[in-house]
Formats: sequence, C-alpha cells, structure tokens
Amino acid sequence: MGELSETVDDVVVIDRGRIVAQGTLAEVTGPRRSLEEAFFALTTGSRENVR
Repeated sequence: MGELSETVDDVVVIDRGRIVAQGTLAEVTGPRRSLEEAFFALTTGSRENVR
C-alpha cells in the first residue's frame, strides 16, 4: 500500500461490500501513520475496529 499512497488522489476503503471510508489520503488516514495502518483500523479484521 505504500506505493498507492504515493500516487492516489482519492481513496475508498471497502469492507465486506460497504464503503467505510472515502476521501483524500489525508482524510482517510487521519491520525494514523500510513494508509496500511488506516486500512486495518477501518476494516473488520482490525483488533481496534475504529471508524
């Protein structure tokens, strides 16, 4: 996902067919350090399941 964060303008995170986050890279990652960290926090497989 590191390569994606260098080239995308907008990001959509989908979990089990539902959009759980959508916006610019900064909006989707929020306080998290990376897109990968945000992805795992936003999807069902996360330990935190933060949305």
